[in-house]
Amino acid sequence: MKTTYDIQNILYKVLSSSTNITETITGGVYKKRPLNSKQEDIIVGSLPVGNDDIQRAVGNVNIHVPNLIIDVNGVQDNSQPNLKRLNEITRLAWGLLDESYYEGYWFYVQQQSIFEEGNEHYSNIRIEFYSVNTTN
Repeated sequence: MKTTYDIQNILYKVLSSSTNITETITGGVYKKRPLNSKQEDIIVGSLPVGNDDIQRAVGNVNIHVPNLIIDVNGVQDNSQPNLKRLNEITRLAWGLLDESYYEGYWFYVQQQSIFEEGNEHYSNIRIEFYSVNTTN
């Protein structure tokens, strides 16, 4: 049987072992984001894992990028997303995570979206995982 920790570990290993990722982002790949980070960070996690003969689960990859700082009528505005960087990093991660097989799991990108959180935006990539449950 696989667990949420297994999925989180797979996502972490795949992304943190890629020099394309680690040399591109200004921060790091984490299972929990460092407090008050202002860097470009990738955070991995997992939603619940089923216990059927074929285990199905969804993993999350959140790509955090600080907002742009622009001048609007002499006032600094930091509410605008840095869509260029979000897109660049999302495409790199997507390429590593779509239609892959790793440590007994087959997984692929299910969907991607952008969310706003404080003074930054993040790209969320949902990864669908499948594995044969050998304990059933």
